[in-house]
Amino acid sequence: MPGQWSVGDDNSNNGYDYWGDFDFTSYTGGWSVWCADVGDMNPGEKYDDNMSAYMIMTQSVDLTNYQNTYLSYQLLYDTEENYDKLIQIESYDGTTWDTVQYFTGFDGWVEINKQINSGGMYYIKFQFVSDGTISEYEGAYIDDIKITGDPTPQPQPNLTYNWNFSNDGPIVISQVPNTNLSDNYSLWWSTDIY
Repeated sequence: MPGQWSVGDDNSNNGYDYWGDFDFTSYTGGWSVWCADVGDMNPGEKYDDNMSAYMIMTQSVDLTNYQNTYLSYQLLYDTEENYDKLIQIESYDGTTWDTVQYFTGFDGWVEINKQINSGGMYYIKFQFVSDGTISEYEGAYIDDIKITGDPTPQPQPNLTYNWNFSNDGPIVISQVPNTNLSDNYSLWWSTDIY
């Protein structure tokens, strides 16, 4: 699989079945990932009983300097409703994982958008689980996984000018201590009326 992903199956009761890149169906391009691509099932037909196939991002995404961050992906799922499901799980430290949402039943390609916390590290995990019976469905396909965000505005140094006036002569603009102004300016001021 492309990118920094680790895959496996936490339940090997019916053999190991887990995520892999697959050219049977996709949202864009020619490939997606399918929950049962690696294993003993026929590609693109159905998933196995007793699956707990995971696909986990092994390298975090640093969201420290971003705001309005979102995880989005395309999802097609076909499962035994209420028994088998795709679970979206996330972590902000790589150790503590929280279930965000799950999908069960059927839906064609649908875009999933989830706002995620900005300001730190982020990991994502997808887990496909099935019970021990009735696995006459295709499972889950994921395509076009993206994390997007807006750069956090960086603070600008304080800027202050001091204007010193005299009756006639130059106006001196002096730089305030601890600012980064490097230009010198001269203006003329006169009290004469023309």
